[in-house]
Amino acid sequence: MRRFALVLCLSLVSLVVASPAMAATTQAFEARFNEGFGRATAHPCPTTELFSICGTGTITGFGEATSLTEVVSFENFDPATSCADVVLRRTITLEDGSTLVLMETGTVCFPGKSTLAPGTAKSFGNPFNIEATFTIVTGTGVFAGAQGSGTDVIRAAGDTGHSRLSGSITLP
Repeated sequence: MRRFALVLCLSLVSLVVASPAMAATTQAFEARFNEGFGRATAHPCPTTELFSICGTGTITGFGEATSLTEVVSFENFDPATSCADVVLRRTITLEDGSTLVLMETGTVCFPGKSTLAPGTAKSFGNPFNIEATFTIVTGTGVFAGAQGSGTDVIRAAGDTGHSRLSGSITLP
């Protein structure tokens, strides 16, 4: 009976000690990227079906990263407001090769109806703002099994843009 009690106690202790290591952790997710379309640089963004923005920045707690944001859909443009619905796919890659893929849904607006100005989508001089919510859809490396959500604010003009992502990430 003593042997059984000892085995039972050791089993319970091993479960208690192992549990914290297996628990998921949720933390703030903050990222900043300086981006462009690659038109004014020697390093253009990869060609995508509709439109893409790429650049470099940092993710708080994870370090330096690159970002590629692709427009998945652009619909319901309203000439009166100069805004449209937009869906984006953002792929973030850390220096160690870990990736994080986000799907973003929001609104793109062109201040002063800049999208109606001559040269739209040719000169990339027309400013735009995107406000979106994101959901983490997949990850690899340190982001394997990641889940989370938040907001993304993109401000762009010319061949320069800035993205600010804020939310939470849960890692297994």
